[in-house]
Amino acid sequence: LKGISNDEYGAIYLIQELQVDGIITTKPRVIDLCKKRKVIGIMRFFLKDTLSLNQSIDLVKKVQPDALEVLPAMAEPIANLKKFIDCPILLGGLIQSKDHVAHCLKSGAVAITTSDETLWNQTI
Repeated sequence: LKGISNDEYGAIYLIQELQVDGIITTKPRVIDLCKKRKVIGIMRFFLKDTLSLNQSIDLVKKVQPDALEVLPAMAEPIANLKKFIDCPILLGGLIQSKDHVAHCLKSGAVAITTSDETLWNQTI
């Protein structure tokens, strides 16, 4: 939403005024707020290399979100992530086909996130 900051104040507005069920964020403090307010907190990570993967694993262990969203949607890192963390993993970003959705789900992702409405109600 335009005009809402991606910080704790924006999260409070979403929770109190819009009564959202959960928030996807890159901010650990917003995940903490979600826990306190009893809404789902999903941590979003952008993986660009092994260093960012290792940093993400360390942060997930510390913050303990309800779920993890990994971008871009590459199935290969899922097996490595699952060795170190114990939360559901969503894959998102650059998903362009039903086959890509199926590959992500077969790799261990519990769901995918996409803005491509043609992929929202696909049967896999």
